[in-house]
Amino acid sequence: MNGGMWGAVFAGGLGAVYAGTALGYGDAASLTAVTVAASVVLLAAERFAPLHRAWRSADGQWWQDLGHLVFGFAFGTFGGTWLAQAALPAPLWAIWPMAWPLLAQVLLGLVIAEFFFYWQHRAVHTVPALWPLHALHHDTGRMTFFKTTRIHALDI
Repeated sequence: MNGGMWGAVFAGGLGAVYAGTALGYGDAASLTAVTVAASVVLLAAERFAPLHRAWRSADGQWWQDLGHLVFGFAFGTFGGTWLAQAALPAPLWAIWPMAWPLLAQVLLGLVIAEFFFYWQHRAVHTVPALWPLHALHHDTGRMTFFKTTRIHALDI
């Protein structure tokens, strides 16, 4: 699967979340539905149109990857979200520029998210005490969409 597929799914996902929210389905429901749909599309693309033909064969780690998705990625994400909400002195929406156009809000959100992701990711690669948490993510012979969730719950 080439990089253009990722971009197309991402752009389509943003549009679908916007449409779902505009139709009244709510932010959380729209985001969840689009995330699941995008995941299915990407998994199917990797299975039927992989970047390298040899990657069509299974590597015997499907159950381990599923376990990492459920227990590491999901619990880490929800737990991290809960901790972040508990630690914020005021609700985030009180300082978020809601009056800005949606595109400007999306771009600001992406810049903020990428800024913090870059520094967090750099830290887990350079701080020796953090590397064991992140090493699990790199412990695979080939990286796929499904394997990106091979993340320790504390790495999120």
